Amino acid sequence: MKAEFSEFTYGFSLVNELAKAMSVSAVPIFPSLLEEGKKGGGYDAKLKGKSGIILNLQFKLSDWMKASNAREIGIPGHTMTLPYYRFEITSKRISEQQSLLLALEAIEPFTFYAAPAFHTN
Repeated sequence: MKAEFSEFTYGFSLVNELAKAMSVSAVPIFPSLLEEGKKGGGYDAKLKGKSGIILNLQFKLSDWMKASNAREIGIPGHTMTLPYYRFEITSKRISEQQSLLLALEAIEPFTFYAAPAFHTN
């Protein structure tokens, strides 16, 4: 089941809460789509805490999987049980986002995907 809210709504809410918790030292950075696709990009938001920690986030929306035909159920070695949440990582043949995030993580280790464990408003 798809989320009842947009990725933007989730990301805005998360950044607002994190900015308070981290006592950010500067305004959060939200790169343009062009900037996000260049070297040093791949993220949707960058926050810098007063402690000097830089947090890079790539927002994803979660799908709530509740049907027995969900593709992860029954994969040998997996212990998934219903219901659960999952999000898609864009294929490399479509986007360099994953590669950009891995390169960014090598120099700024607090680089993460962020997805909600809820799907309703």
